[in-house]
Amino acid sequence: MHYRRLLENHADEIICLASKYLDKGIATEAKFELFFEFYYNEFIRALPAPQDPVGIVDTHRRRATLASQDIIKLFNDFDLGPSDTIFFPSTDFYSLVGLESCKSFFQNHNSPKLLLRFIGVMEAASSAFRRPLEVAMMYIRSMKDAGCRISLSAETPVYADWLAEQLDQYVSVTPYGEVRDPVPLQEHRIFHVICPGSARFDKGFLHLEEIFSKIRIRDPDINITFSTQSLTDAEVVHHQNYMSKLYAIPGVKIFPSILENKTMDDLYASSDMMLLPYDAEVYKYRGSAVLMEAATIGRPVVATDNVGFSEQVRYYGMGSLCQDNDSIVAEIINCSKIPKEVRWRRSLQARSRFVADMRGAFKDWVAA
Repeated sequence: MHYRRLLENHADEIICLASKYLDKGIATEAKFELFFEFYYNEFIRALPAPQDPVGIVDTHRRRATLASQDIIKLFNDFDLGPSDTIFFPSTDFYSLVGLESCKSFFQNHNSPKLLLRFIGVMEAASSAFRRPLEVAMMYIRSMKDAGCRISLSAETPVYADWLAEQLDQYVSVTPYGEVRDPVPLQEHRIFHVICPGSARFDKGFLHLEEIFSKIRIRDPDINITFSTQSLTDAEVVHHQNYMSKLYAIPGVKIFPSILENKTMDDLYASSDMMLLPYDAEVYKYRGSAVLMEAATIGRPVVATDNVGFSEQVRYYGMGSLCQDNDSIVAEIINCSKIPKEVRWRRSLQARSRFVADMRGAFKDWVAA
């Protein structure tokens, strides 16, 4: 939905297409047309096995066929011409397969422009290849060699630089596109640190017990509190001892794994800082939606260094980057002692710079 808002000033009409298996209520509310097949039940268990359009035999070939059929249907259902643009806000592996197999649709002067945005999540989602991301690059090179009009962007500077080297073309940097209004810091005594979003191991969930415990030792009066979300029911049963330790730490609140929007908004509003102890290898090129949301509402982050979004944290002054859990502990304690009005002014400064650059980046990329 936020991409629609970002692009609506640059197009006469915007049509948003989603998986045909998306909840119809969500699709209606977001004004999405149910269109594409779902190629990734192997990675994201969204469908019961009988509904999976891929099946269990020759899965790569079947996924490639479905993706190609979707691109053909796209051209058959819509009268696409040189003034039109096809935008993939999060490029995925099998969409690239489908696009490459239909590259003849993009080769002449009457063809639409293709915008591919990379966020480091589904571009390598194929078990058919040992190095699927390199195969994805091969598909894009094939389309470029055929003369297709392709413009590329990535969510982080480091990913954009890597793609530019691989594909020998300029790659824009377009961060996560949602812009929220600033949310003033609440008037409360405590300093509230939150870890919003799904509780995943690559997001550092297994670091939280050490971080929370060490701060509690240094802050026995509980001037610093924490909130996080729990693991899913399927994962909790395998980590009951760890969850018990988390629950036992004073000043820690654990929310369910899935929250309603209102509850999440209230959690954001109550926060003073957001904790992002992400895995440096998994997030080597990836950005963080939580980071961007923190920036736009006016909250600093404390995060692992050497991740895809580290340059953005440094450049915009979004918060602090740390090498290990002890550094994170020290940074949270130090930040909690900074006067609230000083923290708020710093966050507004970071927000202003980031939002202006983000909007300009999307405008320049789309209009190029």
